[in-house]
Amino acid sequence: AAATVAVYASLRQFYAVFLLGYGSTVVAITMWTGQLALRPRQRSNRQPSTPSMLQSHPLCADKGQDDVIAAEAEAIRVGLIRPLWVAAVLSYICCGGIAWVCDFLLCSVVASSPLGDFVLHPLWHFGAGTGTWLAIQVIAAARGEALRARPRLQWALQILPYVVYTYNDKSA
Repeated sequence: AAATVAVYASLRQFYAVFLLGYGSTVVAITMWTGQLALRPRQRSNRQPSTPSMLQSHPLCADKGQDDVIAAEAEAIRVGLIRPLWVAAVLSYICCGGIAWVCDFLLCSVVASSPLGDFVLHPLWHFGAGTGTWLAIQVIAAARGEALRARPRLQWALQILPYVVYTYNDKSA
């Protein structure tokens, strides 16, 4: 990403190079985290490091340990990882992408407005930054699930979601 910005800053006439670099980065992040969010968990031969929260559930009473682990992993994927991924994609597309396209296509109109570039361009940065932050939280939640650390969401200042891990009912 830094290399893409450096190329853009030094060669502004090559806007297409910046667009291609940034776009391919967003596509790569979206596809990678999308696999974590959308692909169902497979049965695993891993042993849990902590007791499973689903072991006492009536629907899991007849299942083996592998099935309980897979069910717990799937619950985390569907209840935490997938919604974070959807929010990241919406932030990239709805906030960042639409603002960027409007800023680019309506450049002369936006530049002549009283606020100029102080509306759509910052909105693009906000959408791209938020989408990236949420994609990082997808990765953190998937890693926590893989480590059997029971990832969950907390909020900073009631507006910024972040993933924390719970080990034996203690937050980390």
